[in-house]
Amino acid sequence: MQIARAAAHNADPTTGNASTTDAMGALAKGKGLEASADAHAQRQAQEILWPWVVFFGALHVAALYGAFLLFASARLLTIAYTALLFAAGGVGVTAGAHRLWCHRCYKATRPLRVLLVVMNTLAFQNHIHEWARDHRLHHKYTETDADPHNSTRGFFFSHVGWLLMRKHPHAQERAKLVDVSDIEQDEIVTFQKK
Repeated sequence: MQIARAAAHNADPTTGNASTTDAMGALAKGKGLEASADAHAQRQAQEILWPWVVFFGALHVAALYGAFLLFASARLLTIAYTALLFAAGGVGVTAGAHRLWCHRCYKATRPLRVLLVVMNTLAFQNHIHEWARDHRLHHKYTETDADPHNSTRGFFFSHVGWLLMRKHPHAQERAKLVDVSDIEQDEIVTFQKK
């Protein structure tokens, strides 16, 4: 649309024709290139990561089947084990990735850190290094395009969609600037990242 307007503005007055070069020149002089780059960033930020969609979709179908079996034929021990794994994943994210590694709320011994990494892995929310980096980014750039969990993109996106879509280019740029040197010094987190 902007190219067409720029071309019309730069049209040859005798013929009414405009060249693409003239249009691109007029576009480059104004805010057109910024708008074009912004539009590209928006398209890239809306790119769906189909392998993850398929993986999480299959995981949820398997979970539904598991829930059916849980009520149809599971033993009490299986039900208890399922509840334990569910809780362990939650603790791995909350006490591990969030409180320990992201916010440094407490110090943990090596055995506890190993346990928290294993529990965090059960939650399928990326490795701790990426989770903590993105969460620090979230706190620093809340509700902007640099926020990986930007709630202005909707409820679904801020809770699940961020796992299924490519990060916004602003978030990708700012992620390189977030200090995660403390996390990189933890050999257990580094092992999980590999």
